[in-house]
Amino acid sequence: MNNTIKYKLPVFIAVPLMMMLSVSSCEKNEEILPVTIQFESKELNIHEGSETLITLTLTRPAPKDAVVSIKIQSNAVYGQHYTVEPDGESGILQLQVKKGDQSIAFKVKTIDTSVFDDNLTVTFILTDASNGMATGFRSSLNVEILDDEGPSIANFELESGNVDENNEAGIVVKILLSIPAQGSGSVVVYFNPVKAQYGIDFITDPEMKADNNLIELQVESGSVETGFKVIPINNEVYNGDLGLSFEFSSTTGAVKEGPMGFYNFHIIDDELPSLANFQSTNGTLNEGDTDGLKVEIPLSSPVKGEGK
Repeated sequence: MNNTIKYKLPVFIAVPLMMMLSVSSCEKNEEILPVTIQFESKELNIHEGSETLITLTLTRPAPKDAVVSIKIQSNAVYGQHYTVEPDGESGILQLQVKKGDQSIAFKVKTIDTSVFDDNLTVTFILTDASNGMATGFRSSLNVEILDDEGPSIANFELESGNVDENNEAGIVVKILLSIPAQGSGSVVVYFNPVKAQYGIDFITDPEMKADNNLIELQVESGSVETGFKVIPINNEVYNGDLGLSFEFSSTTGAVKEGPMGFYNFHIIDDELPSLANFQSTNGTLNEGDTDGLKVEIPLSSPVKGEGK
């Protein structure tokens, strides 16, 4: 015989009881799950010379005091391009979280320089949080500092040029800049031999690097042009006119390459060729003449070089 006594709770008691048990379960889960902190966004742009407040949010009010550590990585120079409040010169930023806080913040100030640095990036990375606080999925923030200066665009002044072989002074090949250089930089020019050979047919000033055919031209802040000199070597040998070309290999710093980055050049030979002509337009040879017939080809002048 089953002596179990069954009792059914009235609805007005059962429903509130279930709700109380559910709330109690949620409260226990909240106690188990750590408070999470993260940046409000992953990307942020700021113009050079302005400042912004960077906010980190918590998933719920902090249950206790804590410390958050943020690592700073950047291709910008601290104190020259930007600063952080509180101070982050060491590369590590320490932020205090007080009990009950739902967010914390720090300030980034950028410095308006008068030189072109291109856009720079500062990255903030959440590395540690004390007292059981966890980092969220937005644990890093990239701040791009937008430069308000523009680059100087470099172009060859002309598309082509030439110099006489006997011109000892040589000729200057100019490279013009679109605006005065807002900072230092360089233009690297590559020499394409075509027919001319460096050190035999010409030299340059500044000197070309023999191992890679490159001329590196430094550009100082405020410069409006740069260039190099081509000096022909008068070898007293007839080679004909020699072609060569120069083109931009790369630019650095405050200088960028423009559309006219190619320059054709010719060294005009000052020697004349020796002209060859048959001495006569016809001749005869008897069938039995064992000595043959000598056909002479005189030259108009002594040969200056080799030929055939």
